Amino acid sequence: MSALVAVWWLPADGAHATDIAAELALHFEKARDPWRAARHRHAAGEKALRRYAYSEALVHADEGLARLATTQ
Repeated sequence: MSALVAVWWLPADGAHATDIAAELALHFEKARDPWRAARHRHAAGEKALRRYAYSEALVHADEGLARLATTQ
């Protein structure tokens, strides 16, 4: 169900996806889609860096890498 929510949330052009990247990452994590979750964690981390929210960016980077570590 979470994957359906995340895919539904993704806009057709992808322009708004960066704004809700953290939320999309959570839905893809719940759906056990590590590649999409990591991609959106990356986008959320970049957004956090632009806001000078370094600790938040680090959390997104750590979580994204943790998701990729589960893939083979």
